[in-house]
Amino acid sequence: MEELNIPSAIGYDLRKEFGDTVIYNVSVRTYFAESKLQNDSQVLEGEGLSIIETRDDRQLKANKKFILGLEKVIVVSEEYAMYGMKNVIDSLLNNPQVNDNGKVVVCSGMAKDILEYETKRYGGTDEVIGDMIDHAGDYNFFPEDYTLIDYIIVSSSEGRNPILPYVEITNKGIEVTGLAIFDKDKMVGKMNMEDGRILNLLRENGGKGTLVMQKNSKEYINYYPKAKRRVKCTKEEDRYKFIIELDLQGAIVSNELYKDFDSDPKVLKEFEEEMEKQVEKKCMNFINKAKDNYPVDVLDLGKVAAAKYGRGKDIDWNREVLNSIIEVKVKVKVDSQGRGDY
Repeated sequence: MEELNIPSAIGYDLRKEFGDTVIYNVSVRTYFAESKLQNDSQVLEGEGLSIIETRDDRQLKANKKFILGLEKVIVVSEEYAMYGMKNVIDSLLNNPQVNDNGKVVVCSGMAKDILEYETKRYGGTDEVIGDMIDHAGDYNFFPEDYTLIDYIIVSSSEGRNPILPYVEITNKGIEVTGLAIFDKDKMVGKMNMEDGRILNLLRENGGKGTLVMQKNSKEYINYYPKAKRRVKCTKEEDRYKFIIELDLQGAIVSNELYKDFDSDPKVLKEFEEEMEKQVEKKCMNFINKAKDNYPVDVLDLGKVAAAKYGRGKDIDWNREVLNSIIEVKVKVKVDSQGRGDY
């Protein structure tokens, strides 16, 4: 242990030179096993004309042998993600020591700056980001599959495109501020968390989040459901049609809008119907917006059509889904009202 540089996070940056020349910069945050200070660490960086060459350059600055296998987070800069992550995946996939369960995120600015950012009560940003992504599934309808192996599977599957958390350093620290949209291995856009919550709701299965129905600052109701998603696909002539069915079931966590909510079944039914209409409207508005702003299938609908009508037919599922008919049907169920009114 004392003879090894043990990595906790890897950061990928690049800079473009003249013509098509690209200089790769790979930063690694490593812990000092022999240090008496808790979580004592440093960031080592290497540059090269290829990712493998960065290892050679980085070892010239290190006093110990470098190994992979314990990294918790892989941070990719937006510029690198826009350029394409295929060589990152190839270099990591070919190394059997790499931790397949490390979380992958895209960042604003330089990935090295994220790794060097000092955080209170944490040894490094790897712990902050890793824990942040681990627990994101409790709210905002995030899934739990942002690991390296998940990214590899999705990016190489027909009819699928990866979505990754987008993190930034703000005046409050490191935050997830949106989602990075990919076309296979290349990032093609990003969206804020307001749209990202709806995307997660429509795309993922089993996520949890809070939905609000509000008239003003004093009249509102908060609903905390778990979402279950099913997709039906049909084909009308040369055009595909998708029906996304969302089953929402959860608790009322705050009610300042409806009276006699816990005693009158009609009031409860009224809320469920109103929430269904509101969610359907928000989802359809998002779908129309996404079709206009992102040139890819962000909803993972292509895999459904490919599974039903056959894979390996060299079909551009991004184009087919963007040209398809998409409908959303929502079913809301309240299974708990807390302790009731007082």
